Amino acid sequence: MRATTDLPLLPLRLALRSAARHDAQAGYQHHLLAVLLVAQGHSCQQVGEWLDCSPRSIERWVCAYRCGGCEALRVTRGGGRPASLTPPQWEQLRADLALPPPTHGFAQPSWCGKLLSAHVSRRYGLDLSLRQCQRMLGQLRPRPEPARQEFRRCGPAPGHG
Repeated sequence: MRATTDLPLLPLRLALRSAARHDAQAGYQHHLLAVLLVAQGHSCQQVGEWLDCSPRSIERWVCAYRCGGCEALRVTRGGGRPASLTPPQWEQLRADLALPPPTHGFAQPSWCGKLLSAHVSRRYGLDLSLRQCQRMLGQLRPRPEPARQEFRRCGPAPGHG
């Protein structure tokens, strides 16, 4: 097959970026490919343009490869603070929020950040900020389905004009 330039690149780049970000194995292969292309003599700038990532990221991957080989290119969990609740605790909290607060001994009829903070403190022994509990409510509460809108055609109805 001859080389071609008529293929749309944007969908391919978006799919590659999405796969690399959401799948550890695909991310590892993405890093391997980038380092391989640099090892074959291409610049980090050029490889970054091809793979839709920053040249600085490619430089870091090359450096990691030099220091630790292929294993150093494996995608690991990102930084950040560890979760305050374990996955089973999150599931239990989700079940707790599906019930109204009075079933857990509170007088208020609906959940709010302050009430969730008191519940988590009582049940799990964790002191969480009001804002943290508000974020947790947003993550854990079941969200209603968005209302579907009916769109009408502009102009006269078919057959009337």
